[in-house]
Amino acid sequence: MCTKVTDITPEKCYYCCIKASRRLFGLHNGVDCYCGNAVLTVTQRLSDRRCRKMQCKMLKSATCGGRYSMEVFAVGLVLNDDRFKREAWLKQTPKVANSVYLGCYHYSYNFPLSKTVQHSTVKMTGKLCYDYCVKQGFKYFGLTKSRFCYCDKRMVNCMACDQCRVACEGNIEETCGGKTCMDVFEIL
Repeated sequence: MCTKVTDITPEKCYYCCIKASRRLFGLHNGVDCYCGNAVLTVTQRLSDRRCRKMQCKMLKSATCGGRYSMEVFAVGLVLNDDRFKREAWLKQTPKVANSVYLGCYHYSYNFPLSKTVQHSTVKMTGKLCYDYCVKQGFKYFGLTKSRFCYCDKRMVNCMACDQCRVACEGNIEETCGGKTCMDVFEIL
């Protein structure tokens, strides 16, 4: 159980379980968050209607399981669930001091920033990426897949993406891009 999570919401449970390196998270009784890597085979699957009975105590617009039931989500699949849209979690666009957020960009075909200068760490944050790229003398930096930082002197024209909602490994309150998308910033 993610016992350190207070004022539980689906978003806080999600981030807590990512930080704990778990593949699944579950909401129970309107206030509890559980993390794991497998669903026990002895459990019985209920209909969504029967499971989503209780409002989250801290976010009345969301459900947090039921009294004797738990909503279970796969961390990687949560990106496609309407209840877990980034806009509902982040009250504002990503911010990193001394930079301007340029948006979220798809990179399956065209990478927005050069792949040659990259930095990766399990403690990745927007500030850490910014500091790394400034030290290298670059104008742009981008974050993707929760822990990768890219730097470049220019940005390639790329398709916008709405999937930048993976938590940074170094700060679960920030996003660090997505599976095939990158949060891109211009250094001031």
